[in-house]
Amino acid sequence: MRRNDILLCSAVIAAIVILFTACSKDNEDDLTNWKVIETSIFNVDVPEDWQFIDLHGIDTHNGLLTNYRDSLNFDYGISLDTFVVDSVHWRVSYETIHGEKAKILEGNASPQLYGLVIDSARITLVNPDSAQYTVRRFILMQSSDVQMDRGTALKIFRSVRFN
Repeated sequence: MRRNDILLCSAVIAAIVILFTACSKDNEDDLTNWKVIETSIFNVDVPEDWQFIDLHGIDTHNGLLTNYRDSLNFDYGISLDTFVVDSVHWRVSYETIHGEKAKILEGNASPQLYGLVIDSARITLVNPDSAQYTVRRFILMQSSDVQMDRGTALKIFRSVRFN
């Protein structure tokens, strides 16, 4: 009787492990049904049904990554520090993404919004005589009103690679 109990317990544990492994959505390495979108500034991995729409900015490069349900707006250029990230509205984590220091934002409200800010995406020497530099900022921010899958948002953010 004791041997049967041990076999039954082992089978239940194995089934639970298989269930949790199969249901995991945050597998960063699984790019099945994903594609690369190439812009003039950066490349990014997105799900297969997503598209890039160039919004033709005047003094910045901006556009939209979307599947017409979930959408991420991006803006890249010389920006004033007008994007306020406060602890009331955002939880902030810091990561290095392909060599760039990045802030990953997770909203505190519902639906929870996601964003990525890279303040030093490219630093340009403006005046060699005075060693004056201009910092370019990259912002990739959810612009859809529906709850976006956290694993998908993070996988997209962590795939950003500047050209």
